[in-house]
Amino acid sequence: MPVRLNSLPLQLFILVLFTVTSLSLFAADIPVKLRLQWKHQFEFAGFYAAKEQGYYADLGLDVELLEYENGLRIVDEVSAGGVEFGIWGSGLIERAMLGDDIVLLANYFKRSPLALAVSPEISFPTELEGKTLMVSESDIASANYLQMFETFNVDISKINFVEPSFTIDEFTAGEVDGVSIFLTNEPYLLKRAGVPYNVIDPSNYGVDLYDVNLFTSKDYAEEHPKEVEAFIEASNRGWQYALDNPEELVDIILAKYNTQNKSREHLIYEAQQTVRMVQAKSYPIGSIDEEQVNRIGNLFTEVGLVDRRLAESFIFRVVEPEIALTPSEQAFLDTKPVVTVAMMPDFTPFSYISQGEAKGFEHDLLALLSKKTGIIFKPLYGIWNEGLSAFKAREADMIASISYREERTAFTRFTDPYYEIPIMIYVREDFGSYQGLNSLTGKRVGILKDVFYAQELEKIGDMKLVIYETYDQLTKALVYGRIDALMQNQTNIDALIRDNAYTNLRLAGELQLPNIQREDLRFGVRSDWPELHAMVQKGLQLMTEEERLTLSDRWLGIKAKDDSVKVSFTSTERDYLAQKGAFNLCVDPAWLPLEGIDETGQHVGISADILQELSRNTGIALNLVQTNSWQQTLDFAKTRRCDLISLAMRTPSRETYLDFTLPYVSYPFVIATRDQNQFIDDLSIVNGKKLAMLRGYSSIELIAANYPEIEIIEVDSLAEGVAKVRQEEVYGYVDALPPLASAIQKEGMTDMYIAGKLDEEFALSIAVRNDEPLILSIMQKALATVSAESIQRINNRWLAVRFESRIDYTLLYQVIAGFMVIGLLVLWRQREIQRTKKIIEEKNLLLEELAMTDMLTGLYNRHKMDQALTQQKALANRYNTNFAVMILDIDHFKRINDTYGHNVGDTSLKAFAQILREQTRESDLVGRWGGEEFLILIPEADKVSLEQMAENLRANVERYPFDVVGQLTTSVGVAVYHPGESIRELVSRADNALYRAKNSDRNCVVFDTLSAVE
Repeated sequence: MPVRLNSLPLQLFILVLFTVTSLSLFAADIPVKLRLQWKHQFEFAGFYAAKEQGYYADLGLDVELLEYENGLRIVDEVSAGGVEFGIWGSGLIERAMLGDDIVLLANYFKRSPLALAVSPEISFPTELEGKTLMVSESDIASANYLQMFETFNVDISKINFVEPSFTIDEFTAGEVDGVSIFLTNEPYLLKRAGVPYNVIDPSNYGVDLYDVNLFTSKDYAEEHPKEVEAFIEASNRGWQYALDNPEELVDIILAKYNTQNKSREHLIYEAQQTVRMVQAKSYPIGSIDEEQVNRIGNLFTEVGLVDRRLAESFIFRVVEPEIALTPSEQAFLDTKPVVTVAMMPDFTPFSYISQGEAKGFEHDLLALLSKKTGIIFKPLYGIWNEGLSAFKAREADMIASISYREERTAFTRFTDPYYEIPIMIYVREDFGSYQGLNSLTGKRVGILKDVFYAQELEKIGDMKLVIYETYDQLTKALVYGRIDALMQNQTNIDALIRDNAYTNLRLAGELQLPNIQREDLRFGVRSDWPELHAMVQKGLQLMTEEERLTLSDRWLGIKAKDDSVKVSFTSTERDYLAQKGAFNLCVDPAWLPLEGIDETGQHVGISADILQELSRNTGIALNLVQTNSWQQTLDFAKTRRCDLISLAMRTPSRETYLDFTLPYVSYPFVIATRDQNQFIDDLSIVNGKKLAMLRGYSSIELIAANYPEIEIIEVDSLAEGVAKVRQEEVYGYVDALPPLASAIQKEGMTDMYIAGKLDEEFALSIAVRNDEPLILSIMQKALATVSAESIQRINNRWLAVRFESRIDYTLLYQVIAGFMVIGLLVLWRQREIQRTKKIIEEKNLLLEELAMTDMLTGLYNRHKMDQALTQQKALANRYNTNFAVMILDIDHFKRINDTYGHNVGDTSLKAFAQILREQTRESDLVGRWGGEEFLILIPEADKVSLEQMAENLRANVERYPFDVVGQLTTSVGVAVYHPGESIRELVSRADNALYRAKNSDRNCVVFDTLSAVE
């Protein structure tokens, strides 16, 4: 018989039993492993703290900490799922750029502790040639050392590298001149042993890399986002605890993790140095600066370690939904955090892949929706009909770029449109007059397979529809005459025309059909997942107008016909400018090369050139108000005698009377001393000493706040500050690197040394008076008209100067150049090109201007080759590389036209062009120079490969069976670029070599006699 549970004690017992059982089911922590990048030491104190303080356990994780094992490849281990998490240095970014599916979760060391300990007589990287260094192969090939060596033109083939023993014994015994060290560790051992040494730290020369990076595999991050978030949160808490309680963590290491048998004193030293590496006063613990990650990635590209860009998905983002979720939606998100989306790789500018990187309007839109909904979107790429088939088969959860059609509702829940595009008809220039769809009667019209208006076109029945799989195939079919017209959305075809410089296409008109208006781009969601549809729809509705405009301007705007920069001042701003007439500008009169006032009273320097370009772009007039010192400039700003200050750093005291634009240049703080043996990367080293600084400079406020034990002596000029150091009235002088290095070099101060680069930087903006608020918005808009390329060019012109001797310290300028290459990349990412929509006629004019392709051969035309030659010359001059040009002429070509006619001649030219295209490298540029002459631009050329390449071209042409004419031959002239010569001189030398080849019975290769390549 059934039992009735009407007894209260029995019910309570069962309730308690159920509760305890439930808790036991969910109380089991999830086991995960973290592989450290070395043996146990204070470098990993934050992770010990997170484990020992129970932070991991509090969030449901059972963490096992694993030491590094010799020969282990941590990135491979994590990628393969052997462990869930790993720690590695900036090489992690290099591996991501090479294609490893890994995700950066957190960063704890804001600078790399990797450096060289060298003998006391060695002070600069240039003095390493001829020395023996104990450095591992991986460190030699790392960006830390490569960039430093490149900055100082160090020939590493002249350095004797030996494999490390992972001790300092060989260095202390004098068997080697230097050893690779960690600044958190080996300096303690060297000081305890009483061994004299100098430190050569790549960070002092502009090589700012991350270290102690926490990462996981992309698969694990996508499949277990909650566990990843929990691990990051607990680790950050652990690091905060470790930094707040270093001695307690030392005791924990001694008790549980001291596999290296370090002394307490040694671990205390390591703890002190770790604080300097984490820089918790300046950066949130575990934070990732995306600009810094991109700078590191660009550095790897610059030194030749990789040739790809860093994928945006490399950095893990904690997604917190902005939309309000219903219980069923939250349950769906918990069980399905990753949603696959069918997207196209060739739907420019909405979704496309360029150089291995996915980009476009829809990718940015999905990133925005991810932020709003908490959903992680995972693209699945395929051409349109493949993506649609996958979506219908539920192999993809969503599909992008789908248009509403009644027949698709059986398997699709449609969102609202996120963009609507007119369907346009494109024809070739020779089509004639287009008078509506009647003009296409009997014509071949290209459309995309499964496009939503195909059925409507088939109903018309008086045109020949030709179906293509991809947008590129469709457009090329029209370019090369296989069809007479095509129909497709305007933004996509316009992008293909622009990117490929097709010049024989024009817009004929808009497709007008009874049931077809515009292409409505939507997201389609599986019909059986209403919760997903509801969340995506909420995310779209939550988008602000500003977010929509930003997306449209970035991806769908059309650049104006002219290249002049446009700035959109409001009517109020324009009225204010008209009334103001000119802004009174104050500058630092003696801070060259950044800026100064010359003997004629003119504003000169980097800021002067940038402001001149700003004035040209906007028409804003600037009236220089001369001052005698920086302090007087600040005083003039306080009393409103100046409207603007050209270069100023934001500080709390200045914010009382000034507003600031976004920084547009940035330079590191450095300290100059007479003590060549003191290595300074943290000012706490000079506590109790006197430092000179310019009166009124922002560095005084920053350093006084962070280092109260340093006595600051204010001076009125750089010269006065340096003089006090030389006279030993103060220990050192602090300033931005460019003016300080310039002064040391110009004055030949052989007793002054750059002792170190500090973590602080001069991030310099235009400062404006804050009692007239319109000035700030005006100057921010005006500053945005100066491109990052222009700023970099101006900086290079003032800073990128090469010197030879260490004695006069002119190599410091090379240090500056290294800083500028890295620092200016920040600005590159902060500025986006402003695009303005233009009417169709202006678009066509733009396309004509962008013409780069020779329509007969499909090669680049002469205009494009002229541009390429100019760019290659600039690269060669900047990086001290070489390149060559070949000019090829088809022998006796006139006979072909005279004998067989121009059609056969054209066919021969096309075949000849195809040979050149197939027989050259991807890095070479091939173009039609004119008539039967062709030009090849060959970067990084050496004489052996040039000779082989030219001979192969000649032989392949001779062997090729040309239609109708049979055999043809070619003559080749080759010339190698000489630094300093003009492009016209280079091409002229190649042309002269070709002339000599043609006078030598043709069908041969002749090198210019001045060729310098060996």
